[in-house]
Amino acid sequence: MSATPPGRVPLLAAATAVTLAAGLAGCDVQDVEEIGCPGCQSGFSLPPLETAGPTPPPLLGGSLAIDGDIAVAGDPDRDRVLVVDLADDTLIAEHRAGQPGRVVIGDGRAYVTLRTEGVLLVLDLDDGRVRARHPVCAAPRGVALAWDQVHVACAGGALVSLDRDGDIIRRLPLAPDLRDVVVAGGRLHVSRFRQPELITVNRHGAVLARRAPETVGVADSDQPSAPTVAWRTIALPSGMIVMLHQRARLSPVPTDAPGGYGGGFGGCGTGIVTPELTAFTSVILDRPPRSLGALPEMTMAIDLAWIGGRLAVAAPGDRDPFALRTAYVDVDLDDPESWGPCAFTSGALARPNDPRDHIALAEHRGDLIGLRLQPARLSDIDGNPRVELGGEPVLDPGRMLFHADVGAGVACASCHPEGSEDGHPWRFEGIAGIRRTQELRGGLAGTAPFHWGGELRDMQHLMDEVMTHRMGGPLMPAEYTAAMVAWLDALPVERVDIIAPGDPVAGGVIFEDATVGCAGCHSGPRYADDLHYDVGTGGEFVTPTLLGIGRRGSLMHDGCGETLADRFEPGCGGGEAHGRTAHLTEGELDDLIAYLETL
Repeated sequence: MSATPPGRVPLLAAATAVTLAAGLAGCDVQDVEEIGCPGCQSGFSLPPLETAGPTPPPLLGGSLAIDGDIAVAGDPDRDRVLVVDLADDTLIAEHRAGQPGRVVIGDGRAYVTLRTEGVLLVLDLDDGRVRARHPVCAAPRGVALAWDQVHVACAGGALVSLDRDGDIIRRLPLAPDLRDVVVAGGRLHVSRFRQPELITVNRHGAVLARRAPETVGVADSDQPSAPTVAWRTIALPSGMIVMLHQRARLSPVPTDAPGGYGGGFGGCGTGIVTPELTAFTSVILDRPPRSLGALPEMTMAIDLAWIGGRLAVAAPGDRDPFALRTAYVDVDLDDPESWGPCAFTSGALARPNDPRDHIALAEHRGDLIGLRLQPARLSDIDGNPRVELGGEPVLDPGRMLFHADVGAGVACASCHPEGSEDGHPWRFEGIAGIRRTQELRGGLAGTAPFHWGGELRDMQHLMDEVMTHRMGGPLMPAEYTAAMVAWLDALPVERVDIIAPGDPVAGGVIFEDATVGCAGCHSGPRYADDLHYDVGTGGEFVTPTLLGIGRRGSLMHDGCGETLADRFEPGCGGGEAHGRTAHLTEGELDDLIAYLETL
């Protein structure tokens, strides 16, 4: 085992993995009666309480591409990009790169978005060397090639197009939180992350269509649900576009019954959030998208690929926190009558200690190649290693727990993708009104009490109530709670480019103006004083942090605002009790919004 880097302290030896089963971890009758302890019966295994290597990011997926026999893999855990020759399974080159994301290959080059550097990395496939590093935006996400140009989707909301020399041709503002960009039918199709949508753009930059997966049964079903979190969108050779996203329950969620988050939204036997596939069957504007079915066998899924005429999915969040699942989805894409409501999988389903734990997938001559992080390697769907990629061990029990299904078919990351939030408005039994998923980035230590009403007095209380009781997990020892908080607090707040029309400098002056009143409660390094206030929105709520608000999924405790502009509309922000902004001109309000986007 490698030496632990500064700031990464081993908490316990690797051999001390803790299994919390009935009678083994202080889980007694009183525990079960007071908060429910379904994890005591489930035998869920906690990971070793050990850290090694740099603090890893949340699982991202989608960082592998293959052209011919050349594979380009982004390893976000170790901040590097690797070029591999699959003809003889050799490593050609390795380059340092800040959290590599999407990869696309064409014309003898590979293009990789570097999420923490704001750079498009360009590699020469002949020898793997770096040809260029082009600054594109603060938060690059998807990338595609079309019309002899490179197109980068930025989380801030712009689609940036560059020529072959790396000169920026156009910055096209589309919508916040862009994710993937794919090419089909001679057009670009750009997805959004937290609020799934596919935006179709022609080569001249005109928006031709905006289409979203269906919101199901709001009026006529006892289990209505809404699409959330589009993890991966790909184009198939047929021209069909498939989006791998989540679907979340809209009807009230049980909070009193142990494992209440296992009360799914339909007949698939899933948790309150589950992965789903939606097909955009044509670029024709009058043809709506259709669900291929939910994936009830998976807690969450982060990557999607077209392998030998079949869809393959990489899915973390198994009951064993060390295992991810890689499987083929049994959907006949040529028979729409067979689609939904549930799609099932075949092929490789990982079991504990099974090597088939891919985070990114790609096709190589009709077969699947997957990228694994621990240890770093490329392997096939049967788990057979192809190329060992080396690198130091990267271990973090906080990240493992965050992505694990502890009992109810849902993981923390299901509602808090990438350690953040999904923007979904929830209804909970026993709680009046709607509660939007809260942001976790920006620091949790020292910010108690938790939840919108501040009803959970500290992090241990939150873990007992949410992870143990509602999610069906085991009682969580304090050292594991500390590990979760330490991992979350190490995640940086993601910055985005400003697409609002205002002046952020002038907006900062308005924000600090006592007559406006923003800085009175949104103060300190987190822009939150963590106190309770009634600002005219239906009750007393804890001041939320404003860090990263520029790419938030929705705003206010009930999610009434999709954008910052919506928050200042009557009926959403609480009126003059929530800051005094009615006197601001339209231009001043634009300035204030532009400033908020910089936080």
